[in-house]
Amino acid sequence: MGVGDGYKRPEEFDRLLGYLASGDDGRRVVSRMDQRFSALPGLAGLRIYGNLC
Repeated sequence: MGVGDGYKRPEEFDRLLGYLASGDDGRRVVSRMDQRFSALPGLAGLRIYGNLC
């Protein structure tokens, strides 16, 4: 994710973060993203997104 030229407009970014930080659906998405990253070699147990919400 990013904000700026070639990425999302700030209001789109805010809407995405609002979704991820609210409710069970957002928590499931965050958990799934963290599971994908922690499955990569050398990144076991890494929680990038779960720490943001």
